[in-house]
Amino acid sequence: HMQFFIQRLLENSLIHSNDDFIFEQVTKEYPDAYKCSRLIKDYIHNLLNIDISNDEMLYLIIHIVRITPEQESAPNRR
Repeated sequence: HMQFFIQRLLENSLIHSNDDFIFEQVTKEYPDAYKCSRLIKDYIHNLLNIDISNDEMLYLIIHIVRITPEQESAPNRR
């Protein structure tokens, strides 16, 4: 999955939309994964001077949540 993200990044074909509702919900539910995705966004911006959309951030957050243990990625869930 990350390979496709990098491919879109390098081909300048990143996903963009104007609907941030899901992004806002996911960032509230998974604040640690959001912080991690912000670090990735900042790193890419500093390295390549490319801005990542909220849609791409959402994509990153979802994959970060999937690869991290549940108790770390969603501390408020039981």
